[in-house]
Amino acid sequence: MILYVLILAVLQGITEFLPVSSSGHLALGSYLFKGFDHRGIIFEILLHCATSIAVIIYMRKELWNMLKSLFIFNSVKQNSRAADLSNEGVKYRSLFLIVIVATIPTGVIGFFLRETSEKAFGTDWMVAAGFLVTGCVLFASRFFSVNRKNLFDISFGQALLIGVFQGIAVFPGVSRSGMTITAGLLTGCKPEASAKFSFLLSLPAIFGALILDIKDLNSIKSEYFLTFLIGMIVAAVVGYFSIKLVVSVTKKWKLHYFAPYCILLGIILLIIK
Repeated sequence: MILYVLILAVLQGITEFLPVSSSGHLALGSYLFKGFDHRGIIFEILLHCATSIAVIIYMRKELWNMLKSLFIFNSVKQNSRAADLSNEGVKYRSLFLIVIVATIPTGVIGFFLRETSEKAFGTDWMVAAGFLVTGCVLFASRFFSVNRKNLFDISFGQALLIGVFQGIAVFPGVSRSGMTITAGLLTGCKPEASAKFSFLLSLPAIFGALILDIKDLNSIKSEYFLTFLIGMIVAAVVGYFSIKLVVSVTKKWKLHYFAPYCILLGIILLIIK
């Protein structure tokens, strides 16, 4: 049991932020280890929560400034220092709202397709289709020109589009990070800004899924709690280093390098299903 959990945790940590679909790899891992009787959405969400801790640590500056921005207003301008703080507050408060706007279409899509996506998790041909979609989207990213918009230049319309792309990633095999980063590039964001916005968007998406399925946590056998906790710690540590890797790859405009892997994996799954 512990071996199964550790392998799936490492898979989650590596693939959560790389554009290769963590959910698809978790499904693959579950297919390989038939003795693992908690395959499915609950364990996946627990591992996603673990990797969200890695996001919080990596994005701590942005998240802290977003939190502070809720209490800094333009009316406080007694001196230049206060004005600078106020302007910074406006930027991060706007970013906070943009994240909320982008989360709306994701939530709507996830709510209406929740049952379908859960069934897809156990359907190998749908996982294969998800990998193929991811591969095609990543390949398309190589044709986008270099753009200049930073994290604070994302508009509400662009945020909605990125949120739709994230919503599509509710299906296993479709990479959430690959879809959102590519959507960011498509809407004119700098590569690093696209990656960071993708990380920020992962937090409400993951915690929203946890809220929807919190009642099902009672179905986990008590003797598995410690094992799952160890798995979550492993996923969080591995996930942190994966974040650094994907930022480096995205900066170099090499996201499409992952396309052949996803397409090949999808084809192999279709052949052996």
